[in-house]
Amino acid sequence: MTASASPSPLATVGVFGAGVVGQLAALALAEARPDLEVTLVGDAPAAPTGAWVTTPDALPLLHRTLGLDVHRFVAAVAPGVNLGTRFVVGGVVRHAAFAPADLATALAHDGGSDRASLAAQLLAAGRAPTTALGGREYPLLTATPFGWVMDEARLAAALGARLTTVGVTRRGGDVAEVLAAGGRVEAVITDAGERLSFDLYVDSAGGEASLLGAVGVGWRGAEATAATVRARTDAAGDVLAGVFATRLERGWCHAVTVNGARWLAYDIGAGEGTDQAVAELRRAFGDLGEVWFDEGRRGRREALACGNAFGVGGGYGWAPPLTGARLEAATAHLLRLVARVSRTEVDVDAPAAGYGALDPEGVQAAEERARAVAPSVTAAQWAQLVAMRERVVAGALTPRALLERASADRGLLDDLIWSDDSWVAPLAARLRAAAPTAGRSRDALTRWAAGAGVQVRWPTEYARTPPAPLGSPVLDFGKFIQRIPDAVLQPANQDQLAACLRALSARRIPFKVRGNGHSSGGQVLIEDGVVVDLRRLRRIVRDDPAAQEITVEAGCFFEEIANVLVSQGRWLPNLLMDWRTTVGGSLVVGGFGDTTHLEGTLLRMVRGLTVMTLDGERHEVGPGDALFDYTLGGRGQLAVITEATLATVTRPRTVYARIMRWEDADAFIRDALIVSQDRRYAIFRGRIFWDSGMVMGGVGNFVDSPAGEDAHLEGLAGKGWHRVDKVDYYVQNLRPPDAHWLPAVPAVEVQLPYDPADHAAGVALVAEMRAQVVATGLAKRTPLGNSIMLLPNADHPPLAPLPDAPMTLMLALRPEMPPKAVPEYLEAIKGVARWAMERGGRLYLMCVQPEMGDFLERQFGSALPRFRALKARYDPLGILNPGLF
Repeated sequence: MTASASPSPLATVGVFGAGVVGQLAALALAEARPDLEVTLVGDAPAAPTGAWVTTPDALPLLHRTLGLDVHRFVAAVAPGVNLGTRFVVGGVVRHAAFAPADLATALAHDGGSDRASLAAQLLAAGRAPTTALGGREYPLLTATPFGWVMDEARLAAALGARLTTVGVTRRGGDVAEVLAAGGRVEAVITDAGERLSFDLYVDSAGGEASLLGAVGVGWRGAEATAATVRARTDAAGDVLAGVFATRLERGWCHAVTVNGARWLAYDIGAGEGTDQAVAELRRAFGDLGEVWFDEGRRGRREALACGNAFGVGGGYGWAPPLTGARLEAATAHLLRLVARVSRTEVDVDAPAAGYGALDPEGVQAAEERARAVAPSVTAAQWAQLVAMRERVVAGALTPRALLERASADRGLLDDLIWSDDSWVAPLAARLRAAAPTAGRSRDALTRWAAGAGVQVRWPTEYARTPPAPLGSPVLDFGKFIQRIPDAVLQPANQDQLAACLRALSARRIPFKVRGNGHSSGGQVLIEDGVVVDLRRLRRIVRDDPAAQEITVEAGCFFEEIANVLVSQGRWLPNLLMDWRTTVGGSLVVGGFGDTTHLEGTLLRMVRGLTVMTLDGERHEVGPGDALFDYTLGGRGQLAVITEATLATVTRPRTVYARIMRWEDADAFIRDALIVSQDRRYAIFRGRIFWDSGMVMGGVGNFVDSPAGEDAHLEGLAGKGWHRVDKVDYYVQNLRPPDAHWLPAVPAVEVQLPYDPADHAAGVALVAEMRAQVVATGLAKRTPLGNSIMLLPNADHPPLAPLPDAPMTLMLALRPEMPPKAVPEYLEAIKGVARWAMERGGRLYLMCVQPEMGDFLERQFGSALPRFRALKARYDPLGILNPGLF
């Protein structure tokens, strides 16, 4: 039978049954067609009933087709390793591994198959496929096929979290009635009386397959019921590396251990007496702990799909029990479901290529066939090979130790899932061919990026070694938070950026837009999402000296703008201390520079923007336009800045400057107010030393001669050095970062309200902050002092990080320390930020942010309602630079 495309456009899908198979089906649909509205209907099982055991086929399905990151998956689920099955019949033990084996030679020289492969020997020893020989570690994961053994509760929780991420809707309730006509389901009535209608109905609710039955699909095979006795006991010691299958009086009992528990499933015929079966289990295994029973129909429906109904797992019929369920029974169904919604013709009944479940009859048949084949090597050669394998097994890790090792060395799992030399690769290729997806998995994004011509980097490139302090997408300037993005997209031009935004939006993939990563609180970092790196968008679009304007792309460094302007004697009115930050990144947060005391933040020099919304459309905007006013200072919540038109000024490149010293913040603020009013100094910056309260700083002017500079000191409280230095401002700022840029910097920069009419109140705020910094030991972590400046608040856009006051006192707290020392001080740093906001201040939105329920209200004040409305309009899914709202 062939599953054909639905006769009407497919927009909505209901998945019935909220167990693991239902979760996998919903995830598969969301990955196959991100445009679908997928709803998972059903109540989660009250008590998980076992472990999930998979064949090797599950790894490419889970971690490539469905896009479950293997590192996060292993951390959340803590799976065991399933190398194969140990069969026990009448005291005779046979180890059957998934890995290819030389059965003929083993039978000829050993008389049995237990040493037919290295995997079989590892299985017998309960060891994992990674070993240490001669002081060196040898990973064997890529050469040794295995499946996962998973605790159902952990697996369900991990899948549930992923479903939330990809936008699947959850609804409670079970199926009470199916309304069908003409071989199609029209609606489902839940036990809560709710009527639900969808374009496609997926039945994953259990062995009755009621949706398929409602559209007239009969049973194939016997309709007799079967029973399974299940038990769970505590398991001391390490997890074993496979499944134990023991032949008892009524059938096979399968056992696995994972996460400190042993799970048993004894498959018996219906009506044969569960009490006797429990007694038999106790004789074989001792104390059983919790015991419960399942009943189900043996056999399956005549068809996997009919009309608009589709069965998955138990929804297609009985799946043989293996301590919970066999994922391989659902794998083929999921692939066919993906093929259907992807409008691909597929043979429903064709077996999936890969590794089938191991059963005693199949193992015995394989051995019988092997007896007719001549051994490949002599007995002596075989003995030598077996002895070498035994040395490998002796040095092999336990399954638990393997997981610990994999958490410390990403390369182990990276190579397993993504190396072309891994056994996973050919399986993944078959899955891609059979069921292509268009979602957020690496395979799907790889195909999209190749078609769009967008350069993309993967964690296998940037996360396997410790990240470099500058430039790694795993770190920001703070250097104490590490987050590994799923991918880094690097568009080469604005057309490619538009393609990126449309693709990410269609796939509902959260992403951070990144320039040079100059945040201190992880704002440009993301995991379970993507980074869009704009540093290739760095053209000088247009330079207009007559209008004193320059238009640049958002990825431009301020250094590159200075390189263009300096030969013309032109400058931006305000420049950051670090010229190696990008224009776009600076404008979405504010930015303070050498001339901030006169010019305010960098936002005041912006004359126009070109921004790109998530639909890939470009918008040229200026003051008064919502996308202009609420992009500047809004941390990139509405659109991506692609170009900025900035004002320029003409002035010399020479600065005549001197060092000044103020006894305390009171004196500095008084002088800063004078200078901001009479504009006697173009540069006026101070650094407060928290222990002493003293302020040191530099003052100067862009002039060709130092004549008259001494007169500028008149009336100021600060003490200026007699020497006036001639500084080439351009050369001075081209210097590379020094050693003080290398430690972790969990910075917080606060903007406190200042009213010249109440100078004492402003001084008191500085004193309060200083007391906190000293009391918490943070002063000792700021050996060079931290910035203090006074700036005007007028003529700024509504989201500028400035308080409601005539002027702003900006104080930076930028402690330097090794990353491992940050936790000791982090709460104190957040406490300073919280204190500042409670005093009516604002934060620079790229610093450490405190946990406050009313943070947004305090940060944006009366502008917040309009900002929220614009966010809902332009980014309703909340995928653009998530974390602020």
